[in-house]
Amino acid sequence: FLTGAGRLQPASFKYKNLALEEYERKMPEDKHRLLDMEIGVLLNRAWQPRRFILTREALHFAFSHDDIEIDHIPLAEIMTTGIMKDCDNGGVRSNSRRQSGKRNSTTSSMAPAGVHTIHIATENGGYNSGRAYYLQAESNEMTDRLLVEIQEHSKAASERMASRNILKRAQRRMKAIFDSTPAQAALVFAIFLNFAVTIVESQLIDQLSAHAGPQSDLGLLADQVDLSFVSFFVAELIINACAHWYTPFVSNPWNLFD
Repeated sequence: FLTGAGRLQPASFKYKNLALEEYERKMPEDKHRLLDMEIGVLLNRAWQPRRFILTREALHFAFSHDDIEIDHIPLAEIMTTGIMKDCDNGGVRSNSRRQSGKRNSTTSSMAPAGVHTIHIATENGGYNSGRAYYLQAESNEMTDRLLVEIQEHSKAASERMASRNILKRAQRRMKAIFDSTPAQAALVFAIFLNFAVTIVESQLIDQLSAHAGPQSDLGLLADQVDLSFVSFFVAELIINACAHWYTPFVSNPWNLFD
């Protein structure tokens, strides 16, 4: 790529200057790994050896026998998967971006002609921008097993993502309603009304108190009014917590006071 001065720089320069979290991220820890194996990835019509790790959330790639992640595919963003049979090294075209770097970047023949090939299509607007991936294991059996694992965990991740999206949409809707001017005006009105009722009750304490006899009708009414205010403010606090959970809620001193 070109620098500000217009000079062409080697690909390694790009890796040194991009964010570390993107290109120097460690592969997942052992406790998160469902599969850890060596596979072939088709890049520019040549099979490249890659370390492959499957977790509940993503497919992770590194150079062979390395521990630095160079790419990953969020499982929830996998659109379609399938097996392509009887593919040779020149029979599958890919629009994959070229992988740069010095470590273990040599072409591999670990996936001979005739071995089943996994095709993965990713979401156009997702992390991989619609990129297509082609993967091969060392045998048809391993490739078929790998496809089943990817499909099962991709489906589960998509279901979890859909559930989270539903909750997030509900939370955004709840926040919009709670923060709206009518809702805040109603809350302020309820606070002042409760304050006024408290003043009235303090002035009528003798009529409201039961003393030794049964409580008066006015006292029972006051209890019902107090219970209504308590229920209203408890509901308001719960809605507020749900709409702003977690940090925005607990970092607001007025919420803690409530």
